[in-house]
Amino acid sequence: MKKKCIICDQNKGKRSCIQYDKVMVCPKCCAQIRNPSCATCSYYKTAEKYAEDKFRKSGGKSFIIELNEEVDKAVDRALALIERKKLKKAEKHLAELLSEYPNYHMVQYGMGALFAFKDQYDKAISHFKKAVDIFPYFAEAYYNLGVAYKNKLDFPNMVKYLGKAIRMSDIDTDINQQAKNLLDHMENVIREQNGVNLETYLKAQEQFKLGVEFMERSEWKKAIYAFSASERIVNTIPQVYGNLGICHAQLGHKSDALAAFDKALELDPQYEPAIVNKAMTETLAEGEKLDNKVKTVEYYKDFPMKNRSYIQHFIEEGT
Repeated sequence: MKKKCIICDQNKGKRSCIQYDKVMVCPKCCAQIRNPSCATCSYYKTAEKYAEDKFRKSGGKSFIIELNEEVDKAVDRALALIERKKLKKAEKHLAELLSEYPNYHMVQYGMGALFAFKDQYDKAISHFKKAVDIFPYFAEAYYNLGVAYKNKLDFPNMVKYLGKAIRMSDIDTDINQQAKNLLDHMENVIREQNGVNLETYLKAQEQFKLGVEFMERSEWKKAIYAFSASERIVNTIPQVYGNLGICHAQLGHKSDALAAFDKALELDPQYEPAIVNKAMTETLAEGEKLDNKVKTVEYYKDFPMKNRSYIQHFIEEGT
């Protein structure tokens, strides 16, 4: 009799997972946790080949786009206004263009540039993505997507779109060189802070992101497997241990939770989420579960970078 999937504990485990020490997982969980760090797995290669074949069948390099010189000039004028910080005037012009030409790539790009300048990165990303959906070889839009994700501290997507900017641009262009310089800079920062190269760090981040998705669905056991996989790749990220602590606390594993919070605080003594969650967990008996709804925060971006206190935010949320 086949053993059950180690992740969902429901379906039969049919595939040996390289991310989880070659334990058996079911096809459904395999698809859920699949990410670029699975590059050597045959199932990942099959999925990637399917996606590439689908893209080629949709048109590939033979893609043709309609150009509108007058609209291009209008967008250029709006971009010039943005550079001069005349944002209200630029937004008015772009809104009018968007109303008339919603499916034109340069108009979507202009709106993305406006929101990026205003540090509204989610809105900027939405428009840049629409621009590349309309025109899949738009190197400038891919570059700006990469920069927007960098500012959101979403490094896997940053690398993804900067890589596309490089592939979609000629080697002697500014966009190509700027994208390469940004990736080189990030490589140096990651090596200095974590002692690994960028590729290795991103593998850990993919597992971390997967763990957060499981946490948001209260799938604590799956989240622990994902965060543990991230830890095995890079063991210098406080958020990994902070989230492991939350998962263990939600399952009633007090001692494991406190050990994880302590590790997070060893790496960053000022990591406030671990301080808060450790204090709450210390009040529990072993086996008693932390009955606290998880609210996802991007701590370093939303608090230290904005000179805000997570502890103060937590207190205010509870009152």
